[in-house]
Amino acid sequence: MRSYLDEHLRSIYCATYRNRKLSPIRFLYTSIVRLRYWLWGKKAKGIDAALGIPVVVVGNLTMGGAGKTPVVIALVEWLQSRGLGVAVIGRGYGAKVSIKTPRVVHENSTAIEVGDEPLLIYQKTGVLVVVCPNRRLAALQVKKENPKIDIIISDDGLQHYALMRAIEVVVVDSWRGFGNGLCLPEGPLREPLTRLKTVDFVFDATHLKAEALYIYNIWQPAERLTWSEFRQKIAGRLVHAIAGIANPEKFFRTLEVEHLSFARHPFPDHYHFTLEDFSFLHPNDVLLMTEKDKVKCLPLLQEKYQLKEPHQFQEQLQSLPELWCVELQVQIQTTLLDRMMILLSHYQID
Repeated sequence: MRSYLDEHLRSIYCATYRNRKLSPIRFLYTSIVRLRYWLWGKKAKGIDAALGIPVVVVGNLTMGGAGKTPVVIALVEWLQSRGLGVAVIGRGYGAKVSIKTPRVVHENSTAIEVGDEPLLIYQKTGVLVVVCPNRRLAALQVKKENPKIDIIISDDGLQHYALMRAIEVVVVDSWRGFGNGLCLPEGPLREPLTRLKTVDFVFDATHLKAEALYIYNIWQPAERLTWSEFRQKIAGRLVHAIAGIANPEKFFRTLEVEHLSFARHPFPDHYHFTLEDFSFLHPNDVLLMTEKDKVKCLPLLQEKYQLKEPHQFQEQLQSLPELWCVELQVQIQTTLLDRMMILLSHYQID
């Protein structure tokens, strides 16, 4: 059953793929989605009176990841540079602990408790991050935690119409696109492509400059190398690459572009790693991963090698595999950011 599902999920991103047996279900699903947007979606634009804070929703139309989290981080940093108080809300998808009420992410939070993406956003930006399946409750918790917040960014939640939003941003994974252009379950779309006409921004590869310029040492984060420096450092050693993201091949392609030879270790999106998953590692090996995977793997590997504070164990680190993280930086076109600020100014945000 699992192999059939995996094959189907790969196939729906092929433009010519059709599964006629699923067409009736797809037709019913699409009809419900259209009706739901007609009833509630149009009413969701604006500011919730009880909240009083504009919300920017960063979402996608396809199932699986589309690169929303790097965009959220870039928007947070840009808004902070404008002197605005920013908070982020999310569902907490991937958390193994049930989240029924708003939960604030803090320095001791784990991906098991709050999800990998909210934890990554918190660690990268330091802003207030609240997770809850009900994004409106998460937003209200933000106001309770810090009434001085100027703007809230929702990581995902485009289809969560209980949350009113001032701006809607759709992120498109241009590497996979919209697949066969059909809605679930025959295709990858959560909503029909016509939904793109109703959102404020569509960010794809033409709008984003996403670069993996640096690789940093997970054991010693201050050590940041360019690709050229990294290739020289690891020359002649066995390199493993792991990716527990929606599209592992996208990460592996990045490494190939940088002329690295490596062993692939793909995992499902939001995968919770175990110690057994690293049984292939030997002391002289090199392990590469994404930042999203790092927030889950670092505590586990610290446990594996009995390291609580890696920088305090210089001698011990010499005998351990090197762990490196690829740092993805996203830059959004200035013209789009200026347009977003103009829209936000309508809500007295400047």
